Amino acid sequence: MKTKNPKIKLLFRDSYLRVIQNSVGSRMFRNFLGLIDGREADLLKNGELSCAYFVCCILRLFDLINKVHLTVNGTIVDMKKFGWYGIKSLRKGCIVLWENQVVGGEQHSHIGFYIGHGKAVSNSSTKRIVTLHDVAFGNRRRVVSIYWHKRISQRIF
Repeated sequence: MKTKNPKIKLLFRDSYLRVIQNSVGSRMFRNFLGLIDGREADLLKNGELSCAYFVCCILRLFDLINKVHLTVNGTIVDMKKFGWYGIKSLRKGCIVLWENQVVGGEQHSHIGFYIGHGKAVSNSSTKRIVTLHDVAFGNRRRVVSIYWHKRISQRIF
């Protein structure tokens, strides 16, 4: 007797959103090592500067970017080359870019994901882990750009 192989359809959008939500609390994106003048250094300062790395790892996992970056600017440039475009309103799964803020005495932009109901997920420079937070950080940080990719609208791979 033959056994039937079930027809499996991969749920792209749902899996993408679930990975983002399940990353909350992760310390996985804290470190990326490199050599500076021949000496080993943690380029992400133990999670202080990990927002772009976190976002890129998720986007790369879902083939929504060409490669992983450690900076917000590099991330945005690659996203645009890969078909991401600006939108005016927040949508579940979009990429959010917040205004610059001083971190470690230097101006830094911040990037993360919007997951709906006024909530976002990004790496916290103070907690040094991926956190769930209000999209406007309690009115302390303004959203300056929102990006969307048409594949996020596709439910099935």
